[in-house]
Amino acid sequence: MKAIIPAAGSGTRLGLGCKALVNIEGKPLIEYALDTVKRLGIGIEEAVIIQNEKDLENSIGYEYQGLMLLYVTQIEKKGIADAVMLTRDLVATDDVFIIFSDIYFNGDLKELRTFFDAASNYICVKKVPNKEMIKQSYGVTRKKVLVEKPTDVTHLMGWLGLGIYMLRNEIFGAISKTPVSLRTNHVEFTEALNNLSNKEFINVSGDYVNINFPADLEKAIRKERSRSTPRLIRR
Repeated sequence: MKAIIPAAGSGTRLGLGCKALVNIEGKPLIEYALDTVKRLGIGIEEAVIIQNEKDLENSIGYEYQGLMLLYVTQIEKKGIADAVMLTRDLVATDDVFIIFSDIYFNGDLKELRTFFDAASNYICVKKVPNKEMIKQSYGVTRKKVLVEKPTDVTHLMGWLGLGIYMLRNEIFGAISKTPVSLRTNHVEFTEALNNLSNKEFINVSGDYVNINFPADLEKAIRKERSRSTPRLIRR
């Protein structure tokens, strides 16, 4: 299995450059994704990073705590599905663990790790108390259909899509067969996931922030700071 980390997004709404290099408590955001790959604990040896130009390659290099880093460059901004397809030659016949680089996540994915050898595709979600949170990501209907950035969430389950997946190699074929979306003018990754033959949803634990705006970045910084600060023990 190889890891894939889409990281070609810009930080325009953050008023910064490459979003994956945004700093959270002294560490670029992409390193949180790489840490998640390491914590997964299933022996992944290579991670393919999709970058814009060579910003990440020049900043992070070709190895991270024993994990070999490979790079492909997404010149045109055609979304996640296109980014994943760019890795096809490097991935070859391997299955893939995909984690987006623009999220802050500190869970260990123990819920996912137990399914490593099962012949299925796994999509990580998180139960949320307010369905309005789903509008900035994607949701899941009661018939287990993924809906990208829904405007109406009343018919959805209270599951927030995280951008974390363990998928069989068939994802590349599913993307190839998915038509271009009229909404975005490119293939949407959620639609390709809907075309997978067998998929399961895994509710995972851990702090999560989808980072798009300055307020999201501040929230992630607070969570990381709280997590790394020892609690005062009263005697």
